[in-house]
Amino acid sequence: MKRLFTIAVAATIAALASAPAHADYVLWEEFNVWTVVKEPGYACWIEGEFEDGSYLEIGYDLEVDEGYLTVLNEELTEIVEDEEYELEIMLDSELWEATAVGVVYDGYPGVEVSTDNWEFLVGLADKNVLSFLDDDGHPYSFSLAGTAVALESTWECIESML
Repeated sequence: MKRLFTIAVAATIAALASAPAHADYVLWEEFNVWTVVKEPGYACWIEGEFEDGSYLEIGYDLEVDEGYLTVLNEELTEIVEDEEYELEIMLDSELWEATAVGVVYDGYPGVEVSTDNWEFLVGLADKNVLSFLDDDGHPYSFSLAGTAVALESTWECIESML
């Protein structure tokens, strides 16, 4: 069964909360809301926590040669692990459609989109806010402020493993 989530531009959320633990990973660099993390030999990503308890991760996995976008929040109880969800992603005035997979990381349910579309991943750096509505219409919003410099550091992290 597929569900539709809509991602659209919305209000900025500025505060942080505690993140799901990545104890075996290496802190690469920090930029305001974003932390760049490295899993030696496999992946680099940025992660950010928001005051509503949401967690956003954008990264690149060398094992599968794909980028990904993950949104987690313990309130996303309707998400079923490994179930597919059709997403409409709106970044400013650009609409992107993607198939996400339900995930649960460190007890946090959410959705993850994998992509080899570099235009989409690089485009995140130039946008302001990423939001989506769950099936109940509850909005989840993420400020993309500082994303450009954090993603640049992520690419440097990836290059350090090539």
